[in-house]
Amino acid sequence: MSGGHLKLGFGYNDISKAAGSDYRDFQTGINRSWGAVTADLSYFDTSGYNSEVEDFLGPGKWADGRVVLTLSMEF
Repeated sequence: MSGGHLKLGFGYNDISKAAGSDYRDFQTGINRSWGAVTADLSYFDTSGYNSEVEDFLGPGKWADGRVVLTLSMEF
């Protein structure tokens, strides 16, 4: 069994020349491995995803905060 790891991420997406605005994305999470199996639980969210960005990239609901659980296996 392997110890867990904390994950933190921040992104700045400068699309202001193309879309007229920019936005930021965030991630925080933990993961843990048991032999070949790894579980990852993360929270993702954005800020600054306004109507200009939505017109350029797609629906605002795509940028809503969400929790994601990923299970993976090495073989």
